[in-house]
Amino acid sequence: MAFQIRTVTRDQELKVFERVAFEVYRNDPNWVPPLPGTVRGQLGPESKFIKYGRFQAFWAEDVKGRLLGRIVASVNDRLNEKEGQVIGSFGYFECINDSGVSDSLFDAATAWLIEQGCEVARGPIDLVTHVGGLTLVEGFDTPPMFRMPYNPDYYPALIERAGWRRARDAFAFDYPMEPLRRVFERSYEAAKKAGITFRSVHTKGEAMRRDLRSIHRIFSESFEENWSATERDAAEFVDEAAQMRHIIDRRIFPVAELNGEMVGFWMGLPNINAALIRSKGWPAPLVYAHLLWQRRKLDTARVLVVAVLPEFQKQHYGVALSLIYLGMTGGASGRLPYRRAELSWVWENNKSSLGLIRASGGQQYKTYRMYERALTPKKP
Repeated sequence: MAFQIRTVTRDQELKVFERVAFEVYRNDPNWVPPLPGTVRGQLGPESKFIKYGRFQAFWAEDVKGRLLGRIVASVNDRLNEKEGQVIGSFGYFECINDSGVSDSLFDAATAWLIEQGCEVARGPIDLVTHVGGLTLVEGFDTPPMFRMPYNPDYYPALIERAGWRRARDAFAFDYPMEPLRRVFERSYEAAKKAGITFRSVHTKGEAMRRDLRSIHRIFSESFEENWSATERDAAEFVDEAAQMRHIIDRRIFPVAELNGEMVGFWMGLPNINAALIRSKGWPAPLVYAHLLWQRRKLDTARVLVVAVLPEFQKQHYGVALSLIYLGMTGGASGRLPYRRAELSWVWENNKSSLGLIRASGGQQYKTYRMYERALTPKKP
């Protein structure tokens, strides 16, 4: 098949780049499109990433203009400073099941990374890990939860054929929204006796922004060494999180405090993918109207993180167990309770979190993979 690799050089070409996913997943019932404007916001002129990194997007098309695949190569200077080497990344990878196309996309991406002086490449990372990344390798039978990756089952083979090797796996866990074992409730009672207080996150005004600043601080301190991740500026984090306030359900977003200062939180969000999956290809106004209409009918949720300040992670405080107890109890309450939740994602070497998740009833049901490869300049 004759095709060519095109380089995105103009803002208008991002529309073509974005359409690639709709072509690849045209007949896939489990694929969920991103919110309208998401990709353009991340890769367009207003991208926040360009303050501390650089990237180049490519797409593949045949001689008739049929879209075949896409990829983004990026360099995150914050990650390089943190890890002490020049690391490149690939992300936003989508491709038909054709190794010729995928190999050419990876060749274009790695050539660009080598030009930037990169010694090793890692991915998928959609610029930064908090935006997106990873390749699904097990658990293709159900749609992804909100802001989790999804891909056809042939992607791992295409990636590995191009010379990428497994670097690390991550897991997603399924939780039925059911009462937890008595030990979680006892931890909650013990935490209150130790002076820890609990409430739901604020979702309006300055109280919300104050909570978001505290959440950013706790997240940064708790996950400072999280592999491949880089910290966001507080203002950037607050602005991005505030835009999601309309989908927050306070029942599944408890926070813990000591003397009025936040020391931990459980971040659960309704799984809006259950609504988005029914709006593929709709105009943006209709997508958002549909989402607001369906918002209170959603019965699945995603738990993005349970974070506790290091000094409060000691067992006698019981903060983590208390937050899990409150999040699960809150989700199972109300007129329209949640049926189930997903906690994702957790790296395979995070033994303490994995033990806690399994002890609280989480069942591993999806596996994701991060790949790496050394970059060697081609000889002339």
